Amino acid sequence: GRLMVAGGGELLVFDKAEMRFEEGNVLQYSGNIKATELLGDQECVWIGTAADGVLCWSPDNNGVRRIFAPKGGKLVQAMLRNGDQLWIATEGDGLWMYDIKSNVSVAYHSTSANGGSINSNYVRSLALDIYGRLWVGTDNGLSILENGVFQKIQSDPFLDGSLSQSSVRCILRDNQGGMWLGTYFGGINYWHPRMNRFHVIKREPVANSLNDNVVSCFAEDNQGFVWIGTNSG
Repeated sequence: GRLMVAGGGELLVFDKAEMRFEEGNVLQYSGNIKATELLGDQECVWIGTAADGVLCWSPDNNGVRRIFAPKGGKLVQAMLRNGDQLWIATEGDGLWMYDIKSNVSVAYHSTSANGGSINSNYVRSLALDIYGRLWVGTDNGLSILENGVFQKIQSDPFLDGSLSQSSVRCILRDNQGGMWLGTYFGGINYWHPRMNRFHVIKREPVANSLNDNVVSCFAEDNQGFVWIGTNSG
């Protein structure tokens, strides 16, 4: 029932019953956990860090173990679990798939062979669409994994319905199956399975538009409203 927060490179734990942050070393870990991303499930809380890879914290015994470390201590930007697969997005070391049962990691880089290459090794966001395909947002376009092969999508100003901007910072699948992509200065790119193209939503000089074209996060509430975090309000 506690709330874990990754903020400013710190890992904070908030006691909702007492309405206060817990003090001291809450997690039994030898180092200083510089948390960048959190993902909770029934097995443990997966903690993405700035330099120590991915940690697994078990609330039952308060134990922490490191399960994955990208090369060169690269920062973990995002995580997504799909069955026994934990997908890990890094800032500079590409995309990794960690198999929880076998304890085996597989890397996907921009130079990977046999269809396993992604647009860029700087991966910012991950999401699954209604077909079970993995959408990978990078600083140089979108990669979609289907049947072991990545489809690469980039911004093309001469192609109607393409990405408005290649730096994809965040992705949300809404309850209608639509995919919302937040970009860096390109606003929002909305994709729906029945349309199979991107509809662009940008800041316009009118009242009812985005506050800013730098979009960093999405959330959908239980009434179906999509909340959008931008660089300016």
